[in-house]
Amino acid sequence: MKHAAIILALAALPHAGGARGADADPYQLPRNKLEVEPCKQAVFALHPGNIQEFKMLHQGEAFYLRYEVHEPNGREWAILCDGSTGKIIRVQELDNSPNPTQP
Repeated sequence: MKHAAIILALAALPHAGGARGADADPYQLPRNKLEVEPCKQAVFALHPGNIQEFKMLHQGEAFYLRYEVHEPNGREWAILCDGSTGKIIRVQELDNSPNPTQP
């Protein structure tokens, strides 16, 4: 359930439109447009720790990079970065405490 909020947040992002050639792969982003390293540096600047999960998300022509970071103090963060600009667009602390209503 902890990932549901991030998925909903991504769904709420504006859809990027644009024209592509008929033969173009809609999931292929030009190499010069994907800012993985700047995103990673921005993530560590906000929350130093270990990246436990990394996902590339695609919506329309936009690419987002989702990181799950575990800090040494035990806190966990989900961080969403714009893959075309390298800028952080959403940060959410994950709650990993046990849910008392579940068996």
